[in-house]
Amino acid sequence: MDAATGGCEVDYAYSLLRIDSVVESATGGLTIVEGQSHLTTPRRYPGGARLVATVFVPYFGDGRDAQVLLRRDAPRTVTVPQQHLLASTSARLRAGEEVRIVCWGDSVTAGGDATSDRASFPALVEHGLRTSGADARVTTVAVGGSNSAQWLGRSEEARCHWSRVAEARPHLVIVEFVNDAELDPKTWPGLYLDLKSRTKAIGAELLITTPHFTMASMMRFGHAVVDTDERPYTRFLRDFCHSEQIALADVSRRYEHLALEAVPYQTLLNNGINHPDDRGHALAAEEILACMGRNTPRPEGDES
Repeated sequence: MDAATGGCEVDYAYSLLRIDSVVESATGGLTIVEGQSHLTTPRRYPGGARLVATVFVPYFGDGRDAQVLLRRDAPRTVTVPQQHLLASTSARLRAGEEVRIVCWGDSVTAGGDATSDRASFPALVEHGLRTSGADARVTTVAVGGSNSAQWLGRSEEARCHWSRVAEARPHLVIVEFVNDAELDPKTWPGLYLDLKSRTKAIGAELLITTPHFTMASMMRFGHAVVDTDERPYTRFLRDFCHSEQIALADVSRRYEHLALEAVPYQTLLNNGINHPDDRGHALAAEEILACMGRNTPRPEGDES
């Protein structure tokens, strides 16, 4: 700081992320195509050539720390249809009756960092159902930064109250709480048995989503390729839904699949921390629709 003028000088540096593509031409030759750099969500070049691999250039990359991801599969949903666990909802859909759905959760459910309300996963679920001819009405009940414990009577936060879910009179409740991963694991069984009981008491069925991937330090990983989600919360949800016969949209498994698509999962985090971009919201919606037996596979090579 300059005492005479009261001004100061700041020395700083910044860097962007980039994804380059290794593509195969019609004649079999390989070419590296530079992608579009971005602070958090770089895009690979949308060329028509066959993608062989991507090269993820991290912040302040010097070329030696770039990570190569070989493409081994195309984008696709991984959740299997589970209409047998959503018998009442499925019957209403088949009969063309109105289906009221509540998407209940935290900032991600609230649409955090989607470019518009229509790009959030609850809106995409409604759009997917209505496009297939269903009379679906999706209501979002969510508060940023919240967890399920707060909503189930363990917080003084006025907006986090189970009555908001019950008052919507849903036929189906879709649950997303990535923030529950930070709760004491000992509380998970009681919390999720409670939410199962409350959902049943209001005459609704339950569909739970595993959490999307977050920044590497939050997930205890330090690399771009994560093909196995070892978070205790994810394992708990998979085991709980299996033992309690609850429908599970395995969003986490879909993020595991990104490694096979040569997509660094971090590049789907719009805030670089825990909020998915439009592509991440679309992935969640696809897995939920697949769980309901309304699969919406993407065209080959589509990253949107």
